Amino acid sequence: MNQHVLAFHFLYRIIYTKSMENKITFEEFEKVDIRVGKIIEVVDFAKAKFPSYKFKIDFGEELGIKQSSARFKSNYTAEELQKIDAILES
Repeated sequence: MNQHVLAFHFLYRIIYTKSMENKITFEEFEKVDIRVGKIIEVVDFAKAKFPSYKFKIDFGEELGIKQSSARFKSNYTAEELQKIDAILES
């Protein structure tokens, strides 16, 4: 899978989920802080209720390394995920 396609998938889910909960104006959207980081580690999340991965994502010097998890095991291998970028929205 192309790294840009997966990055778009993350961004789409963020925006779609937020817009369904609370619609925002374009001016509010302009204030959303979106960062791109590199997935540096992917491991199985054995304690998760559903098959999942745990990630370590490097967002550079300003934000550092962050941790996250996702239920992507049925869609992507750990090796595929380590070749792509991830998006952080706050």
